[in-house]
Order: sequence, then C-alpha cells, then structure tokens
Amino acid sequence: MSTASYSLTDLPIELLEEITSHYPYPPTHPRYSRLQDKLLQRQRQDRLQILRSLSQSCSLLRRAFLPLLWERFYAHRTSFHQDDTTEAFVAHLFPYIKSVHIEMSWHRDTREPVFRFLRFLCTLPNLTGLHLHPVSRGLVPILSHAFSNVILPTVTTLQTQGWMQPIFPSFPNVKTLTLPFPSRSLSDVTTSFPHLEAFSGLRVSVEMSLIEDLQSLPHLRALDIWSPVYLETAPLFARLGDLPHFSELSVVHDEGTKDALSMDAMIQLCTSALRASESSYPKVLTVWHRKPDRIDVVPRTISLNS
Repeated sequence: MSTASYSLTDLPIELLEEITSHYPYPPTHPRYSRLQDKLLQRQRQDRLQILRSLSQSCSLLRRAFLPLLWERFYAHRTSFHQDDTTEAFVAHLFPYIKSVHIEMSWHRDTREPVFRFLRFLCTLPNLTGLHLHPVSRGLVPILSHAFSNVILPTVTTLQTQGWMQPIFPSFPNVKTLTLPFPSRSLSDVTTSFPHLEAFSGLRVSVEMSLIEDLQSLPHLRALDIWSPVYLETAPLFARLGDLPHFSELSVVHDEGTKDALSMDAMIQLCTSALRASESSYPKVLTVWHRKPDRIDVVPRTISLNS
C-alpha cells in the first residue's frame, strides 16, 4: 500500500498567505545592512517565533520549516562563552545551517570564545556563508592564530572588514565577497580569492590601480561600489568595460554629495561601461538612491538586454 505524499501546495491558502507574509525581509544595500539588522532584530525574532509555532501545527510544516528556520544562524558575543555551546544544539540540525552571522564584538583579551566559535564553524558540513561584524583591529592577531591551520572550503560567501586579510587564506573558494573599507591596494583580495565573481564594498579613489587589480580576478563579473561617482573618478568607472566578464554593476547615488556626478550622468557613464564589456552575461545596472534624511535606500534596476 503506497503512502500519500504531501507538499506545501496542499495547505489551505489562508495558511500559506500567513506563512509568506513573514518573508522576505525588505531589500537593503550591504552598506546599511548592519544598521537595518539592528532595527529589525526584534521584528525578526517575532517572525521566527510565529513561524516556529506554525511549524508545530503538522508534520508537513515541520519538514518544510526546519531548514528555513535554521538556514541562517545569528550569534552574538556571549554565544560562545560556554564550553557546551555546540552541545546546546541538536546535532542533526547542523546540516541545515548554511549561513552564520555573528556580532563579533569581543575584546583583544577574549581568546577562548574565538576558538569555540571556530570549532563550531568546523562542525557545519553545509556552511556556505559567513558574516563577521564588527571586528576590532585588536582581535585580528587572535583570529589570525585561530584560523592559521583551518580551511573552510565550503564557504563561498564572505562578509568582513578589510583589515581581516590574515584569515583570508582560510576561505579559498569564496565567490562573493563583501569587504567594507578595503585598502587602496586590492592585492590581498586578488591573491586570496582567485575564484571571486562578485565584489561588494569597493570604494574608488584616483590613487588606485583599480582596473589592473580587478583584471587579476579572471572570473569577476559583478561589482558593488559604495563610493559616489565623482568627477575625478569617472574615468576609472569608464574603464570598467575593459573587464572581460563585467556584467553587473551596483552604485550608490547620495543626494547632495559635493563634486559627484548627477544621477543621469552617472547612469549614462555606468551603462556605457557595461555595454563596452565583452561579457556574454545579462548586463544589469542597479542604482541605490540615498537621501540625506533617510536611512533606507530603494534600488532602481536597469536591464541593458531589453
């Protein structure tokens, strides 16, 4: 006798609408994501509690929601202050964790939690994303020592600070990198992440050998630039078209920024650079418009293939 199988589509429409009302979170630029995370922290906890309650209503929902509820794991500074941190979680939940976000606001004298955190990461077989923020410079030597003999090959998405370059070799397969405030030289990035496809957090200045550095990344196709497009840096933006796989560009337009290009001039410059690239990928420009009196930014997406 065969056993009937069920899917989420077998659920009442009212229940599905209640479930989907909690997803997704509003889109945000990575530049402001930490601030938005703090603002939405309470709201996120409320949503997760509702979803946990819904997940207990039937076995179908339990199977569907278990991966969803554990896919992103949020930790804070006290999460790894006890020896039994990992024992607090049931072992069979670990494979569901794909992304770890941690508020790493530890002091330079804090050593044990760092090693416990690293041991926790090494127990996650399907970890693909790691967000480390904020990290003080004083903690870098401890992290460098802790990560010195560790390789996390499954991590393909990494977000951290530019001064964390000592731990970069632990992530050889990163394809998506968010690195706020990187140094003027991108040599640490080009050396450590040969498979990089998307780079977010770049701030362009006239002193940079930008194009030459980026050309050292043979797979790079997407850039998310956080600095405004100034008159003096416009020629560097124009040369982005020299990158062979360049197909996606995200830029920020801050209203009222002195010496920055107007919105129309910036869009024209960026679209010209995208069109100049020989890439066969679909070409897309995303513009984040930030007003002086607003924290949130609303993206405008322009497809160049239509």
